[in-house]
Amino acid sequence: MRGGDELKARKAVVSNAALKSTLRLLPEDAISQDYFQSQEATPECPSFMHLHLGFDASGLPDDLCCHYMVVNDWERGVDAEQNLVLISIPSVLDPSMA
Repeated sequence: MRGGDELKARKAVVSNAALKSTLRLLPEDAISQDYFQSQEATPECPSFMHLHLGFDASGLPDDLCCHYMVVNDWERGVDAEQNLVLISIPSVLDPSMA
């Protein structure tokens, strides 16, 4: 941590950082080198936005989905710059998340 303190996990680590960034923070013996190398070899998407929304869903349709994807131009591909937005609305499944 910033002040030099350490937190030790007993079973798992939950990280909000990108997978590659998280893996680089783990001790070398925490995961297999094969897994680490396979993730390092996976190309990252150069342009991506994932929007998480939590709001009071009362009054909205019962069939409102939790996830939506908007692609501006399928011909450009999902990894094209400013072409893809993922929207997650977890409060649709769990109102306490609003």
